[in-house]
Amino acid sequence: MLDASDTITHVFKELNQETRQYDWHSEVIDGCSWFREEKNAMEDKSFIVQDIIHVRIPLFNREKIPAIRLGDILIRGEADIRYLSAGKIRESYPDSFTVSSCTYNLKSTAYSRHIRCSGT
Repeated sequence: MLDASDTITHVFKELNQETRQYDWHSEVIDGCSWFREEKNAMEDKSFIVQDIIHVRIPLFNREKIPAIRLGDILIRGEADIRYLSAGKIRESYPDSFTVSSCTYNLKSTAYSRHIRCSGT
């Protein structure tokens, strides 16, 4: 996949069986594409501007396929999230977004397989 040179940090939560609370974990994923799109709209005499971020993660020559779910957080670059809540993660890393759409393209040729995520 062309222009797949960005590094992202995938932040996700898992249920801790002992405390019955969710703990935040992260994994670094190399070789991704990060695109930012700006959408504009008029609504009731006001102008709304919104950034939409699209990330593509090629699966070619990748041993482990990341399990990205809705509500996970993707951060551009490597990030240290220890001792941070979800709100503090987004506040500390402004070049991040919450995943609102995630599609796994696994049925194409091996070179074209990828994960596409987007959010605001």
